[in-house]
Amino acid sequence: MKKLLTLLGSIGMVAATAATVVACNPGKNEDKPTEVKVGETKTIDISTDLIKDFDVKSLEVKETGKDALLENLGFDKKEAPTKITFKGKTEGTTTIELKGNKIKPKTDKTGESTLDFIAKFTIEVKGEVTLTKVKTQEVKAAIDKIAMPETAFATKELAKKAIEDVLNGDAWKTKVTGVVTIDQAEKNYSVLLTAATGHELVGAATITGSVKIVKTPGLIKVNTKEVNDAIGEVTNSQTFDNMEAAKSAIEDVLGNDPWKTKVTGVVTITKGEDNYDYSVLLTAATGHELVGAATIKGTVNIVDQVEGKNITELIKFTDLGEIDDTEDETILNAINKKM
Repeated sequence: MKKLLTLLGSIGMVAATAATVVACNPGKNEDKPTEVKVGETKTIDISTDLIKDFDVKSLEVKETGKDALLENLGFDKKEAPTKITFKGKTEGTTTIELKGNKIKPKTDKTGESTLDFIAKFTIEVKGEVTLTKVKTQEVKAAIDKIAMPETAFATKELAKKAIEDVLNGDAWKTKVTGVVTIDQAEKNYSVLLTAATGHELVGAATITGSVKIVKTPGLIKVNTKEVNDAIGEVTNSQTFDNMEAAKSAIEDVLGNDPWKTKVTGVVTITKGEDNYDYSVLLTAATGHELVGAATIKGTVNIVDQVEGKNITELIKFTDLGEIDDTEDETILNAINKKM
């Protein structure tokens, strides 16, 4: 029995050791360490199966070598705890260990919180990375070509997007990233550049330049009631000999200051039962918009006609003299008798 227990214990140790080896470099050949160059940032993916039995909030990662060959060792904040990130600092071989607290059954009331070993990773730091230099003045020159176009940008948002498109284009997207701002006066741009991995900036990280933005002015509002009031001042202050004269007078209002640059209108005169009415269909001029009804209406004073002749002229022609009663029917009867 004792031999059997010893044998089973040995098998258990082998199984545990095998699990550790597999975890050393997940997804990689266990005999091949993870390589990183001096100055380079690297990421190791952690299998979710590896940490499924551990409290993710308790996970820790530490370098265990005698000398620290890595820097910025920790979890990727966006991916934690499934990615470990680090940066090569000094050439050599080192190891990092992942530890954490195992999730305990609810029945376990011990309250112990010692960290358990999960996995070990071998890291080999190679020689220093040769960074590709990016001249920030060349980035600025590329932006300046589009920042001052012949046709100005209508808004600062369009100008900002055009600059961002330069940074995201094939020439620069693998070299730099940038935060673009347009000043309050909308005359200058500013870009805070950051070198991409494997690159370094040569020159000022913040580049600035001029940008051409001309806002499209808003439409000028034209109150149609004010147009109608202006027409009413003319139509209410005089009596016209005929409909053509009344129409011409209204058209003169529209064709002169202050309305000639703001609106155009189609004038119509009609005879009602008791009076004459005008109607004007207004159209806003370029750069303007109507506020109120597009069709404005009102009454107009026009002398009645008899067989194409003005009544006043007929009175003179027939020598009727003074006529006190100004009712149309009385006047017409008098004219007819005289004629």
